[in-house]
Amino acid sequence: MAGMRPEEARQFYEEDEDPARVFALFDGGEKGRTAPPRPSDPIPLRQLLGELARELRELRLRDRIARGLRRLADAIQHRTTVG
Repeated sequence: MAGMRPEEARQFYEEDEDPARVFALFDGGEKGRTAPPRPSDPIPLRQLLGELARELRELRLRDRIARGLRRLADAIQHRTTVG
């Protein structure tokens, strides 16, 4: 129905609907306007904050592991160049 022209929309209604009522609703609406999109199920703030905290903890853990691996690589490289 979204891709229909107004003249085509007049021919479209469900079998159990009263065509007169459908046409009245169609004619009563403002032409060329659609309803703004409604946000899908809003996510509670507590859940969003929990997900953010979990991602930050994982990020910190990754950073610590990366720092440790860099130090280890530097130590190995230093030993091979000195020794």
